[in-house]
Amino acid sequence: MVNGMWKKCNWRDFMKVCIVAMTGLYPLDIGGPAPVAYFLAKELNRNGIDVMMFIRADSEKNLKFKNTEEIKELKRTEIIPIDVTYNAKTFLNIQSLIYKVLEANKRFKEILKDVDVIFYNSPPVDVVLCFPFISKQSSKKQVFALHGGLFYESKNLVGKLLMQLQKNWFDKVVAVSAFSRDIALKFGFSRDKIEIISNGIDLDPIRAAEPFNLLGCPKILHVGRLAQIKGVDTLLKAFSIIIKNFPEAHLYLVGDGPERSNLEKLSDSLGIMGNTHFEGFIPPGKDVFRYYKSCDLFVMPSHKETFGITLLEAMASKIPVIVADIDGGPRELIKNGENGFLFPVGDYKILAEKIIEVFENKNLMEKFVSENYSLIEDRYTWRKIILKYMALFKTLERKN
Repeated sequence: MVNGMWKKCNWRDFMKVCIVAMTGLYPLDIGGPAPVAYFLAKELNRNGIDVMMFIRADSEKNLKFKNTEEIKELKRTEIIPIDVTYNAKTFLNIQSLIYKVLEANKRFKEILKDVDVIFYNSPPVDVVLCFPFISKQSSKKQVFALHGGLFYESKNLVGKLLMQLQKNWFDKVVAVSAFSRDIALKFGFSRDKIEIISNGIDLDPIRAAEPFNLLGCPKILHVGRLAQIKGVDTLLKAFSIIIKNFPEAHLYLVGDGPERSNLEKLSDSLGIMGNTHFEGFIPPGKDVFRYYKSCDLFVMPSHKETFGITLLEAMASKIPVIVADIDGGPRELIKNGENGFLFPVGDYKILAEKIIEVFENKNLMEKFVSENYSLIEDRYTWRKIILKYMALFKTLERKN
């Protein structure tokens, strides 16, 4: 179906897309933007489109990145690494940083003549901050994807100021949800430039994943950063209630972050440390999918999510889901009582009630699983999502 639509769209004259992905490298890093850049490149390649992808990585990480099985699949993607790390030492050596900016600009100008559309998968406010201006001077079409971070979580005031200066240079803005669109509007992006294109997932590796033999019955899973905005403390408090009803229950937390130490202390004070497993960071991919396949329930207690790829992964893995009732992906994907449960943000008592209700009602669990898997197959695979990107890029290419 995709190839048929591709031929209809007359993409033979469409030569290259440049993806600028300076936040996260799939499959080495976790987080929403990273897999979007990877799967966008993969699907464009699959449909005969060449891609050039700028990434931020030192030589060691770039080598590791290029040697992953996933990246080896990108037969028509050229990876262009920019070796820069942001820390105090970087900004003390401002001369070196300026040199790297100039080198990045030089390489970008070299490839720009062969590129039809530039897609920014992260805010161009770092070493690539000149790219939008250079592209505008060359009359190239530019698309910016708003995933969230900088616009509601980050305290990077300089980055926000740079985005204010650049925002009128983008021809289109991709919002991953209605919530993401509202953030874009509030920031000052023009409504007529915004297109909602959700994140997607690849079903094949999820289907192929085999479960681990994990302790616990039942087993509860959370996948994500251990940061305050993810609300993991709410899940821990709820779990302290759950094990009174289900003494053999175990909780698995896949991910790492600045709150890990505090959360471990909280687990200890709640008396649940023996049943709680801090699994640490696990690169996105088959091992993470094995956790989904091994557990009985996925919980997303976040305070904010522009979309939530881990929620899609859980739904595709055929386990029931319970999510905080927040704008963005969770509220747009989950209809309370129909394909999952919503609970008020931070209300661990109601979360515990919902978890118990799911575990005590097998028919309800099966209903949630069936509804969600059908939803994923119908609307959220990358082979469906890429059609929207292709149509968007084609519209811009016509205007070039």
